[in-house]
Amino acid sequence: MTSPTPRAGISAHRRRRNRSLAAATAVSALALGTLALPATAWATPGSAGGEVINLGLDQQMYNPIPAVQSGVIAMGGLGGYSPQALKSDGSIVKWSIGEAAEMPPEAASGNSAFAAGSGFDLSVKNGRVVEWGRSAKPDEVPHEARSGVDSVYVDSVTGIRFALKKGKVISWGGDDMWGGSDALPTPADVPTDLVALVPGGIQQVMALTKHGNVITWGENAADLPAEARTHVKKLVGSSEFGMALKKNGDLVTWGELNNDTGQNWGMPDEAKHHIRDIAVGHNSAFVVTDQGKVLCWGDPGSDYHNTPGGLPKSGITQINARSNAVLALKGGPLPADPTDDGGTDPTPGPTSTDNPTTSPTPTPTTSPTPADSPTPAPAPTHPSNHNGSSNTHTADNDMKPASAAHPTGSMAHTGTNLTWPLTGAAALLLGTGITIIIRWRRLP
Repeated sequence: MTSPTPRAGISAHRRRRNRSLAAATAVSALALGTLALPATAWATPGSAGGEVINLGLDQQMYNPIPAVQSGVIAMGGLGGYSPQALKSDGSIVKWSIGEAAEMPPEAASGNSAFAAGSGFDLSVKNGRVVEWGRSAKPDEVPHEARSGVDSVYVDSVTGIRFALKKGKVISWGGDDMWGGSDALPTPADVPTDLVALVPGGIQQVMALTKHGNVITWGENAADLPAEARTHVKKLVGSSEFGMALKKNGDLVTWGELNNDTGQNWGMPDEAKHHIRDIAVGHNSAFVVTDQGKVLCWGDPGSDYHNTPGGLPKSGITQINARSNAVLALKGGPLPADPTDDGGTDPTPGPTSTDNPTTSPTPTPTTSPTPADSPTPAPAPTHPSNHNGSSNTHTADNDMKPASAAHPTGSMAHTGTNLTWPLTGAAALLLGTGITIIIRWRRLP
């Protein structure tokens, strides 16, 4: 078989020149097609962390120190009644009375999660649970918790330690007066794909699976409403009062906040949708909206220090609360969604009731998500501000969504004006086409 015969009268030089012009035309068309698409850009990681702000009642004891005024990516430790912060370099800082506490070498670097109890602290370092403090029992850390651990938790009442290892629960320790961890065994039918635990006090545990389902166990386990058991990305509280943050940003509550004084603040309507983080104090509830605004209801006098100007109106990314202590993170990373898809609830979730002291009635809503509402990215570990915490994704300054800080990148619309790029590309394409036609017609 012979090769096709070139068109008569066209020299090899002219054929090469025409092929070059055709290639230029193809490149111009590709450029025009690309510019016609919505403009996008790969988002890059932002600041390495933020600063801790003290909103709590005890301003002296929990007054932030210089060491936690930058670089913080997670807060916790309030179950041990001394605040802690995990910094972007893996170091843990603990403070009280306005001064940093002396920490052991284990806390200096390389930590990915932490939790605190009464008189002891836990951290995860290269997958190994480390325990220290005056009441610590490092020798009792089980062998299976010495490698491959993702996160740790402490029940502040009983002192029971918990760890999650590849979705499986490990528990040990605890005060003898409460029967230790043997008094709260993990049922055999508990799933082995857990991504978060919330020890709620005596004989009660809530857990979140990687699919966003909630399970509970223990004699005093919370009786959660149906809408708080699916499509959830964060849990806080206990059987007395608690909250579930749905994947779509809706909030579900259950139980009651004590209102013996009759002075409780009501739950704001603004707290029912578009929420980024949640926390429960001694007798009050806190949420952070997608706009970084902090809202509070219940008895603020039990936790919140009513400073001039009130609660922050913007810029807050995380919230953490306990008795007389409320800490907010400004300019740091947003809480990551630890569940498998890291996305939103496929259907709009139910809202909590107008009355925060009663269990919510399932009422489907259709709440549009604002254009600037963050879409959390999936994370192998998770932050937990109920006596436990782990590493989180960083975000630009104070308002970038977690997806914008995902190390592998995320697409984000830039809103670029395409008028001039499109005009230039069209002119280039038109001019190239005319040139080809003229040159073609001049051929012998």
